[in-house]
Amino acid sequence: MSELELEKKALAGDVESQCSLALLHEIGLDRPQDYEKAAYFLQMAIHSGSQLAWEKLKALCDAGKVSSAWMSDLAQPPAVRPGPETRLPRAGLKLLLLEDEEDLREMLCETLESAGYKVFAAADGDEGLTLVNSHPDLALIITDLKMPKMNGLQFMAAIKKLQLLSEPPLVVMTAYSQQKVIDEGKKLGVAAWIVKPIKKEMLLETLGRILRKKAGVVESL
Repeated sequence: MSELELEKKALAGDVESQCSLALLHEIGLDRPQDYEKAAYFLQMAIHSGSQLAWEKLKALCDAGKVSSAWMSDLAQPPAVRPGPETRLPRAGLKLLLLEDEEDLREMLCETLESAGYKVFAAADGDEGLTLVNSHPDLALIITDLKMPKMNGLQFMAAIKKLQLLSEPPLVVMTAYSQQKVIDEGKKLGVAAWIVKPIKKEMLLETLGRILRKKAGVVESL
């Protein structure tokens, strides 16, 4: 989906599009106007009831990226707990994690496994492709961008060439902010970007949202 299409959906009140645009601008060119535009879409998502957007905008204000005026008169939305009809069982859901830094990889595996996921981990894209071929029932793939042998973009391009019957959603972890990287990720169908350093709560919330959408679960964000 193009940025223009995302913006149309965001302006029409789609919370997911609002949050996606906010993230794209935040990890964009790192200019003041990029953060301001991220704040604009986050504020829209907050008015739609997004707790995650409120936390993200507060973090931008606390870090001095945008003026605290963006938080003026904004009440924190109540935390939404999915009811039984919106819960997606995590036990048995297989995730593939690609991260070359051993300490971070182990921490993320522990976080995901504690949340009930079954995690397969790889240190580079070559190893990741081997695991993809060994586990055709993967529910989701999380990949870093900067890795040896085969980087994240190359790995995602290789996944596309496999033409899997059921292609798992792709989530990218990155500290990069180059626009060309974001544009390439869009072409490869990235479902979500998670900016490093990784926050456990944001990671689990993002994965849950993507997996619920994949499963066709309708919920209020």
